[in-house]
Amino acid sequence: MQLVRRITALFGKLLALLLVLVLVIYAGLVVTTSFSAGRQFLGSTLSSFLPDITIDQPQLTAAGNIYAERVTLEDTKGEWLAVQQAAIRWSPLALLVGSLDVHEIAAQQVMLARLPEATETTTEEPPASEETGLSLPFSSIELKQLQVSEVTLPAEIAGMPAQFMIDGSAAYSSTPEKITGQINITRFGEIQGSASLDVDFAPADSIFNFRAIVSEAANGLAAHVLDLQGAPSFALRMEGGGPLSDWTSSLQVDLNNARAIEGDVTLAQSGSQKTLTTNLSGELAQFLPATASSLFAGQTSWFAIATLNESYLPLSAQAKLSTGTIVLQMENDYSADGGALIAKVQAQTIEGSNRPLQFVTDGQVIGLGSFALNATASGPLENLNWDLSANASQLATQDVDLDQITLRAKGDGAKISEQLISIPLEADLQVNGTHFTAVQDKVLESLTVSMKGTALPNQQKLELSELHAETAGATARFDLVEVTPSNGQAQGSISISDLGFVSSLVQQEFAGSVEAQLSVLADFVKQSGDIHLEGTSSRVSLQNESLDRILVSPSRFAVKLSATLNSNDLLASYGQLETLRFENAFGQIEAHGSLQDKQAEGAFSALIRELELLEPRVRGMLSANGTISGSANAPNVTLEVQSERIEMDGAPLDQLKLSADAKLSETFPNADIYLSGRFKGEELAGQFKLVSEDSNLSVPALEFDLGGNKISGNAHADDLAQLPLGLVGHFSIAANDLSTLSPLALTEMEGRAQGEIDIQQKDGHTQVEFDFSSEGLRFAESSVGSFMAKGWIDKAFTRPSANASIKLEGVEVEGVALNALTVEATPVEASTSSAIATGFTIDAAFAENNDNLKSSGVLQAVPNGLQVTISKLQGLYKGIQANLKQPTTISLLEDRRTVTSFELELGSGSLQVSGTDSTELNITARMNQLPLSLANAFVPSLELGGTLNGEARAFGKVDTPEVSWNLALNDFSAKPLKDNRILPLQITSTGSFAGNEVNQKTTVMNGAGLNLQANGKVGIAGAQNVSLTANGNIPLDVVGAKLIELGFGGSGGFQMNGSVTGSLRDPQIAMEIRPNKLETTQLSTGMTLNDYSGAIQITRQEVNINALSAKFINGGTLKLDGKLGLGEALPAQIDLVIDGGRYVDGTFVSALINADLSLRGSLGDVGSPPAIGGKVVIEQADIEIPSSFSSSINPVIVRHLNAPKPVLAQSKALAQDEGLENPQKGSESSPIEKATLNVDVEAPGKIFIRGRGVNAEAGGSLNIGGTVSNIQTVGAFSLVRGRIDILSKRLTLSRGNVTFSGSLVPFLDFAATTTSGSTEVTVLVSGPANVPVIDFTSVPSLPKDEIVSQLLFGESVNDLSPVELARLASAIATLTGGSGAEGPLGTLRNLLGVSDIDINFDAEGNPELAVGGYINERIYLGVTQEPTTGDNAATVDIDVTKFLKLRGEASSDGDAKAGFYYEREYD
Repeated sequence: MQLVRRITALFGKLLALLLVLVLVIYAGLVVTTSFSAGRQFLGSTLSSFLPDITIDQPQLTAAGNIYAERVTLEDTKGEWLAVQQAAIRWSPLALLVGSLDVHEIAAQQVMLARLPEATETTTEEPPASEETGLSLPFSSIELKQLQVSEVTLPAEIAGMPAQFMIDGSAAYSSTPEKITGQINITRFGEIQGSASLDVDFAPADSIFNFRAIVSEAANGLAAHVLDLQGAPSFALRMEGGGPLSDWTSSLQVDLNNARAIEGDVTLAQSGSQKTLTTNLSGELAQFLPATASSLFAGQTSWFAIATLNESYLPLSAQAKLSTGTIVLQMENDYSADGGALIAKVQAQTIEGSNRPLQFVTDGQVIGLGSFALNATASGPLENLNWDLSANASQLATQDVDLDQITLRAKGDGAKISEQLISIPLEADLQVNGTHFTAVQDKVLESLTVSMKGTALPNQQKLELSELHAETAGATARFDLVEVTPSNGQAQGSISISDLGFVSSLVQQEFAGSVEAQLSVLADFVKQSGDIHLEGTSSRVSLQNESLDRILVSPSRFAVKLSATLNSNDLLASYGQLETLRFENAFGQIEAHGSLQDKQAEGAFSALIRELELLEPRVRGMLSANGTISGSANAPNVTLEVQSERIEMDGAPLDQLKLSADAKLSETFPNADIYLSGRFKGEELAGQFKLVSEDSNLSVPALEFDLGGNKISGNAHADDLAQLPLGLVGHFSIAANDLSTLSPLALTEMEGRAQGEIDIQQKDGHTQVEFDFSSEGLRFAESSVGSFMAKGWIDKAFTRPSANASIKLEGVEVEGVALNALTVEATPVEASTSSAIATGFTIDAAFAENNDNLKSSGVLQAVPNGLQVTISKLQGLYKGIQANLKQPTTISLLEDRRTVTSFELELGSGSLQVSGTDSTELNITARMNQLPLSLANAFVPSLELGGTLNGEARAFGKVDTPEVSWNLALNDFSAKPLKDNRILPLQITSTGSFAGNEVNQKTTVMNGAGLNLQANGKVGIAGAQNVSLTANGNIPLDVVGAKLIELGFGGSGGFQMNGSVTGSLRDPQIAMEIRPNKLETTQLSTGMTLNDYSGAIQITRQEVNINALSAKFINGGTLKLDGKLGLGEALPAQIDLVIDGGRYVDGTFVSALINADLSLRGSLGDVGSPPAIGGKVVIEQADIEIPSSFSSSINPVIVRHLNAPKPVLAQSKALAQDEGLENPQKGSESSPIEKATLNVDVEAPGKIFIRGRGVNAEAGGSLNIGGTVSNIQTVGAFSLVRGRIDILSKRLTLSRGNVTFSGSLVPFLDFAATTTSGSTEVTVLVSGPANVPVIDFTSVPSLPKDEIVSQLLFGESVNDLSPVELARLASAIATLTGGSGAEGPLGTLRNLLGVSDIDINFDAEGNPELAVGGYINERIYLGVTQEPTTGDNAATVDIDVTKFLKLRGEASSDGDAKAGFYYEREYD
């Protein structure tokens, strides 16, 4: 017991001691922090124990309260959070009863400068514990008040600066276990708002109640964070409560005081499981960023129901999301025991939705027409199988459009756990129809990509054992691909069988093939990598003549490179070029080198075997070697070039040697270059030496000598940094025969030239003296008879003034010939006494028409620019008089551009310019009756006419000028307008330019009623946006005169409307042209079309003909549909349908037709002409054989020999007028002339051939083939029935064919055979329908007149009476076209509109009248009447088949007949 009392006393003393120690320390802290120095000491001590935290002036009061003047948190970038005047007021004694009682946590200000830097920390997983729920060391916790007077957030975090005030409270009790709290946040400042949250949670009873309310004015923080369009006012209310076995909550969101979203969530207990139901609807698109908002366009509804176990793990779920654009459905079942999952997802766009899908990312707008997705997954999470299929159509971006995308992907044995996610992957992607915006009419028809590998999301890694991409002409195969956010590698091969595939990606045509092996290793963090490329190429063409000659032959190449990029200092990067090699028939090039520590080392060699591939006029071989070493900023370079023999345009260049040794430095450059060889047997020598030392620079040697042509000189400067100031030197040229240099320069040169330049320093300034002269200079197509220039320029590189004389005689340059040109320059007193200016005079005498130009003025360099004063300018050129009415001064200064007022008379008009001398632009130009024919003096082919009137003004800052104009072109004409007989135009334009944007309005009109307007804006910087509209009326009268020349007439016109939008680099054109009361007539035939409808739509890519139709004035319609691509090949797809149209050639053919024709193919590629095909059905046609021929005499063919020019010109003009001018030799036919034909023509009958006594009907079919310029036909129209009448003699046609041979003129072949006495007579009608030939043959053979006599009268011509002879002559005149008409019966038939009318005679000579016509396609009705007796009869022919007829006949006396007839023609 004694021991127990001692132990108890000992523990009591120890506790008392410990309590005293705590009290002493506590008291010490209280005392220490009661004065400034103590608080500072304590703050430093605490900060040393707490890394990245600084506490300034901490204080502990006797009551235990804690204060600090400032607390800051830091990371690697410095301070990111600061708290001002922090305080914690609490009750320490409450700890003795197991409670934490905090009266207040307060701060005057909390400033968050930025978000803290993320730090990599490694934490061990805590051991698993079966305990659940809260476990705190206190029985109760209470925070009575949280008070922060100001919280400041910068724009970098919140998107806009924001200030808040926060207050709240919180409490926790363990018996019973309960948590409550509330917090209020109030935003103050220009935009106000508030947020509050109340929470009441009783874990033991599973009761959870909450309420959250957020409201903010327009343009607030919530609207900005949610990226709400228009930044509306925002209000949100969420509240819920109840036991978790029957818990409900609701959500409402209002924008601008209107309900936008509402919904509810419920949680219900059902046995051992829980059911979670979510129901939400509203206009969600406005809450979402542009990247996904279009998916949720319109009304969105979301319904989901899930079954949860006691641990709230989902066991099954079904959900459906529907919007105005898509439908998404999801299902899943999960077994918690076996870990097995069955999941299914379906998504697709809604058919018929008019809302486009658009996604915006990084400023790029992506459009999508439609898509569908199906995905499934099944199996345990450790061995999950999955499958996915998706397709999309009409995906469009600013750079590329895709017609169709299809994706198939699957994987077996995926592993999903907390430690590892491994997803096996097999995928196939196919893209059809890739259109590149920058390249018109280039389409990548198909692209397929397949891959096999594994995705490791935990490691952010993708491993592929196979990646295969293929498109037309290109294939890529990789057997190793690994990619992570920090590095990647790939190994494989690339095969491009046709580089035309690359042409689809760029605006340039490529051709050829490339095969290569590729290996890439990259470190994205360090910006380093290795590349190894090796391969071959063949027949490569880059549309560069020189390069194509080199690359066309089979080539081998290799590159092996490793590098680490320093983006701040490229020369500080690391690089190792192990191999660079290229070899083919042209030669071999090799190089290697390195860059390390800003030191460069490398070498290259080249052997050129065929120099003619580089330049056809140069032949031979050449070798070159070089090195580079030393500092990358100033490397040392050596070069050696040698050749035994080179032929320059056929001239030999032997023993060529060029050596160079140089240091490429901006501050201390050095160079030694030597050239030697023999050219055309003469010595070739050259030397250039450059030396710099101690800031001095000198050129001690500059020499070139070849065949008496020499250049020599030297120069030096004391201060390299001041160049060209301080330069002194002398240079001379003596070219005694420039023709010897022609082969070396690969251009024609002639003449002699000599001269000297002397550069000296005088009075601290540079003076350049020169003296040059030449004789008989000629360079290619330009020549100068003589040239002389002598004088000096003082202060050449500062404020120059000159005293010089330049004279040229016999000058001819590009068709402009001058007899003489003289320029004189002399020093004159400048506008300031300290400066000297240069006065100049120019006198030019042209070789023709006494044309001349005279000008004089003063040129002066001023401190900040240049001033030019023109005191005189007058001249005459090609009839145009120019005269400057008063002197003007033009100032081109650094801070401004000015011009003094002047007026320049040009022809019959004038140009007036005025300006002001100020720091801002203010220049006005006025045009008064300025003749546009001025341009014809320089480009005669323009043939411009009209005058320019108006005003243009430039004003504003020099670096940001603005322009406005108001211009009018009166009676404007040009060669294309004149050629098409278009009346002169009246064009007015007003507009402005400001802020890199042109805003204009232009109107075009003329006397024919043309009225077009275009207005809008064009940006010339940045995105270069275009917004232009055009509309107006184009009457047919505008081209009426030209149409008449082409044989057409008409009235009405077209209405045009359109726009140009998008980017100036990629404009989107939408133009529509519609007929407006249009009527057209072919003058030669009278064929007229009216009542036009439809439209022609024009885009940048194609012209669409949309149901363009018209009506024939006498019945029938015509309709045109299709499109014409505007690419280089002009691909066309055009369909023509004619329904009941009438074709009239204006002479002898008239046809009623139905047609369905098409044109397919290229209208711009002669090598691939289009095809014209289809079918034409002739319902009825009339071919009239002319009753008489023209009595005119065929023109005499005249061939002019040694005729004077006027006669030849007149002959050519007459040939053009008559359409007889021969095409130019060598001119290639157009694609439409080469168009192939395949047109089937069918005519069941009713092709009537009449005239010259012939009255026949034909039918059948034929095919029109060949080409447009060489028509070929197969088939013919055969005789159905017919006769030929010669006086009273009627012959039935026994054979008949109508064919076409090379043109649309029918070719006739008819025959009729009869017997007259003992003579068999055959009448032949053959040849073109417009000039047929009628011939007679007989058995036995008789003369022509005898045959006709036997045929008509059954007697010899010698036995005919005078009356019979007259009738014979009349018959011959009719048959040969000598009479004037078919006779009265033909006129009567035309008036009655019947197919046949005739008078026959029976055996007794009694006349009989016969009339007939077609009732429909197969039935022919005929009526005959005997005038003397009055008897009549009717016959009906029914065509059963082509050869079989059913004929019936009934007469007025009751007689009737019927029978079948089989008719067939045998050739």
